This record gives sequence, C-alpha cells and structure tokens, in this order.
Amino acid sequence: MNANYCVYGDFSFEAGEVAIRQLLSLSDVPTAIFCHNDAMAIGAIQAAKKLGLKIPQDLSIVGFDDIHFAQYSDPPLTTISQPRYEIGRQAMLMMLELLRGHDVRAGSRLLETKLVVRGSAAPPRVFT
Repeated sequence: MNANYCVYGDFSFEAGEVAIRQLLSLSDVPTAIFCHNDAMAIGAIQAAKKLGLKIPQDLSIVGFDDIHFAQYSDPPLTTISQPRYEIGRQAMLMMLELLRGHDVRAGSRLLETKLVVRGSAAPPRVFT
C-alpha cells in the first residue's frame, strides 16, 4: 500500500474536502477512496466535483456509517452500514456486566456490516 494514500482528518465534511485535495495532488492519483465516515466521503465528493471530476466515472468514493443523508448526496453515496441496534445492545450488555461488578474484556467486538451500493463507486477504468 502507498503510505501517501492515507490521509487523516477529524471526520467532518471539511476534512473530506481537504483530504481529497491532498490525494488528488499526488503524482499517482488514486482511482478509489474509502473514507472513515460518510461526512468525510460527502465532503470529498463535493470537492472532487468542484475540481471537475465526475463521480464515479473518474473517481470512486465509499463512506462508512450509512447516515440518512448518504442516500441524498449527489451521487448517492456507496457506504458500509453498521448494525446500530446491535452496537447499542452490546454496549448496554457490557455496561450491565460492569454494574454487576464483573470484569468486562477490553477490546473490539466484531459485528456484521453491510455494503450499501449506491452511485458513488464503479469499477476502475481500463486504459488501453
């Protein structure tokens, strides 16, 4: 993996705009971008469009969270949907265990996610 392709931000629309400008300034421009949340992805889409790129024809962008607004972005955002109910359920079960005086194992819980395919991602272009 190219380390230059990792850009960090504060999960805001503005961070997505800044990140996309940084990535598009590279000599080897990526053809697809995965953002850590939908807000950054939507900010990235808007900035890329302002720079004259067509999404997904020129650049695919995928988000993470499946916020309600993702389906209304232009184009609609392809994203990873999290199991919100199950996340809350697991958190409550952990809290109940703590309240009962039990040790709760630190670390992550792996839950199922779902790819929600919309209009912001496409197969990469083939150059001949």
